[in-house]
Amino acid sequence: MCLRSGWLEFLKFSIDRVLKNHKLDGVYYDWNVALLCHNSLHEHDNKQSGAASQGHWDMDELLDLMEWTRQRVGPNGLVIVHNTTTPMFVTENFADYVVANEWGYGKWKDQGPELKDLPLEWSLVGARSRGVISYGQIDAQTPRHLHKIFALEAMVAGVTPWPASQETFELYPLLQPIGDFSTCRFLDWRNSVVSLGHPRCASAIYSRPGEAFVLIANLTTAPQQVQCRIRLDRLPHPLASAKSAVLLGESRKVTESSGSKTSLTLDVRQLAGDGAAIQIPATSAVLVHIR
Repeated sequence: MCLRSGWLEFLKFSIDRVLKNHKLDGVYYDWNVALLCHNSLHEHDNKQSGAASQGHWDMDELLDLMEWTRQRVGPNGLVIVHNTTTPMFVTENFADYVVANEWGYGKWKDQGPELKDLPLEWSLVGARSRGVISYGQIDAQTPRHLHKIFALEAMVAGVTPWPASQETFELYPLLQPIGDFSTCRFLDWRNSVVSLGHPRCASAIYSRPGEAFVLIANLTTAPQQVQCRIRLDRLPHPLASAKSAVLLGESRKVTESSGSKTSLTLDVRQLAGDGAAIQIPATSAVLVHIR
């Protein structure tokens, strides 16, 4: 419905009635984008029936709706925006969470797309917590390694697969040692802090004063060894005097004999210098903790 048609005020009235009478703490909008309308009666400068339409967008009214919604649910309420192919700073700025990537993209095959070829809505400069929808690109018939690559690419992009797959639940516990994410500055795979020397391995960073966690993902179906070099001075919270580095996760160096997750001490001077060799299992990830 064109929001200039009178629908905007009725929509606000309807939402307000529901929130007043039910124990709901927010609003979920699916496909809340401005649309082109050619009804001449909706145009501000043309109120006479029968006049030719110039065509108009209800963008101003959409922003009015989003601002009203944020105020109506309050600072502790929840606003979720579900859009696809239309990432937008302004509408998302009023939301707590964004769901995106539902349609309009090709099926994944082989090794999946390169990180640089993922849609913009995977990571709109980290504006809001984002869930990226996997169906449409991968489904129950898709090889399982592509489900893992989807989850890994989401991890290094700072988004979450939606709905969460079994592979997501298997991989994401690796991040538990980080603790409260809200205390960290996050840099995604485009960071200039970590170099790995491998085109299909990628990193992401969680940085807080006194420590940093570097996630390293292997986006291939074979084990890989990377030469990991970390510029400690380029971290969001630089570590000028780091004294220790520990490798956490399913590194083959650590798990071949024990078959369980454990840790391995790394030489922090090597990491900050010419780099340290780190082995990563196929379609998996490890976490480096530096402090």
